[in-house]
Amino acid sequence: MPTGLRVATAELSERERKLLQRAPRGAVESDASHVLRLAVAPVSVRFAVVAARTWHEGLVKAGRFAPFCARAMLLPAAPSDLDDAQVQAGFYGIGICVFSSGKLQMLAEPERYVRRRHSSAQWWFAEEIYQQLTATGEELAAGG
Repeated sequence: MPTGLRVATAELSERERKLLQRAPRGAVESDASHVLRLAVAPVSVRFAVVAARTWHEGLVKAGRFAPFCARAMLLPAAPSDLDDAQVQAGFYGIGICVFSSGKLQMLAEPERYVRRRHSSAQWWFAEEIYQQLTATGEELAAGG
């Protein structure tokens, strides 16, 4: 269910109504005729950059993030077959960048990410990223 949009309970299936009854406290607000989702993902990932040795490897690694955010690969140097790399990366909407001589250079711009639907996989991804961020923060706070 979209956040902040009142949905008529009559429009929900019996299964969905039963699931909503088990929702954690504070996740939804409901009355006799409508339900409103209050819960939101703890973080919103906008962009993922993956390090790769080759652009072929970069396509695979960055491609894993396609359902969740815009993505790019970071290569150690410009590929010798740059035109081919740009065409392939462009087809999949993946950016290509290299870091050399202290500068980041974009060789192909990533495609802008547009969320087309809500899914449990997107929620899981946000939860995983949040867990990693908070674990890192706890380690830093503990001096680790």
